[in-house]
Amino acid sequence: MNISSSSKELNITTEASFIIAWNIAKSKRPYTDGEFVKQNLFDVTSVLDPYNSKIQRLISNISVSRHTTERRISEISVEVEQYLLNDLKNYEAFSLALDDSTDIQDKPQVAVFIRYVTSDILVKEELLDLVELKDTTRGID
Repeated sequence: MNISSSSKELNITTEASFIIAWNIAKSKRPYTDGEFVKQNLFDVTSVLDPYNSKIQRLISNISVSRHTTERRISEISVEVEQYLLNDLKNYEAFSLALDDSTDIQDKPQVAVFIRYVTSDILVKEELLDLVELKDTTRGID
């Protein structure tokens, strides 16, 4: 194996690690689910292509520890925030929407959404923030 091939494999396994972290965050699963996903990849590969040692090696090199998954999700979060901020610098028009709800512990909160039109005339909507309320979700609060 040469250096170029090794570097390519490292990039592939890092990208796979980010994809797993993204899906864990998107589905609101525990960070430790990365190991579960990795084991499933091994199991599926052993059925579909049991003699492919390269794919087995790639899967074994995917870093999915709890700490790595947490770090990847944080990096993704920063990138998404930067993307949104850059988009918002060039908006043509925007509107805010507020929605009240309660979280899993029955604490009231307000979700702040922004809908905006980019300079390319694309309409986008994003969640800006979740604000915990001190009392209830009545309009006066």
